[in-house]
Amino acid sequence: MHSSQVKKHFIRRMVVIAMMVALEVVLSRFLSISTPLLKIGFGFLPIALTAMLYGPMYSGVAWALSDFIGALLFPVAPYFFGFTLSAFLNGFIWGLFIYKNHTKLLRVAAAILISSMLVSLGLDTLWLTIITSNPAAVVLGFRFTRCVIMAPIQFVIISVIGNYFSGFISKNSTLAIKKADLRLEALKYFNGAFLSQREQISNSIADKVAALPEFAAANTVFCYVGRENELNTSVLIEAALAAGKTVAVPLMAGKGVMTARKIASLEELRKGRFGVMEPGEYSELVEPGDIDIAIVPSLLCDAKGRRIGFGGGYYDRFLYKQNITKIVLCPEAMLKKRIINSQFDQRGDIVVC
Repeated sequence: MHSSQVKKHFIRRMVVIAMMVALEVVLSRFLSISTPLLKIGFGFLPIALTAMLYGPMYSGVAWALSDFIGALLFPVAPYFFGFTLSAFLNGFIWGLFIYKNHTKLLRVAAAILISSMLVSLGLDTLWLTIITSNPAAVVLGFRFTRCVIMAPIQFVIISVIGNYFSGFISKNSTLAIKKADLRLEALKYFNGAFLSQREQISNSIADKVAALPEFAAANTVFCYVGRENELNTSVLIEAALAAGKTVAVPLMAGKGVMTARKIASLEELRKGRFGVMEPGEYSELVEPGDIDIAIVPSLLCDAKGRRIGFGGGYYDRFLYKQNITKIVLCPEAMLKKRIINSQFDQRGDIVVC
């Protein structure tokens, strides 16, 4: 990644976090119900968004900063470090569970339950017992009341905002930014050094795929058609046709949606959307359930089958919950040690380099 890109991403992340910290201070200090033993408000909202966007460390630090800044600028009692520690742990726990927009009901419930038990009923009870000299049983009663009131509210609101802001989160999360930078790196390779070695690399990978037992046993093969700056899969498609297999190739059917269409020859293909060679719209449809193996493209991948494509989500949607053996093709130069995927990314079963 270029230093200018690193700086740009860092500045953007810091601006967003600063906005979230400021919003938390306003919500918790001016739009909440506060007593010496009980506080009910919506300061958790911006921290939940920070947790979804940037993960546990950032959301933990953001909540700790908002507690410290709020106590410094708008004090309601003497500052006590314990509550800043509690704020950090709350943000960290939420980030562990809902980072990358993991707003599945069980994950949200688990985040709130652990946060409530460990921090609100545990540490905060201890801190309030120390600074107010009230019996622990009395403080715990107030804290339990808060949890009973706030837990359902937090559960509903976090689930809703996770879905409502899913597009914003997907485009601006740490994961999305890392993927964008990796795509730039891969495109530089595919439009540069790769071109002079395209046929050699493509033929080598095609030979390895053809030698796989899964390929030999497959009756129906779904295979993408590589463009000029991608692996040439025509040799692989012709090998499958020569072996008497049913061969299907992608036909884009709309934004993020593609179908599998049967071909009998590469001569049937014409240049379509994104410059990809495609069959005609009236070609025979092949249902995903009839496909045995899918040859999947990648810009980068790792040995575990985690891949990064062009970002359209076509293959992730097509392969979702399908019993298809997924074979990911990747030049060795673009094989990474580890790629972090989101919950929606479909992992390959076999990687061929």
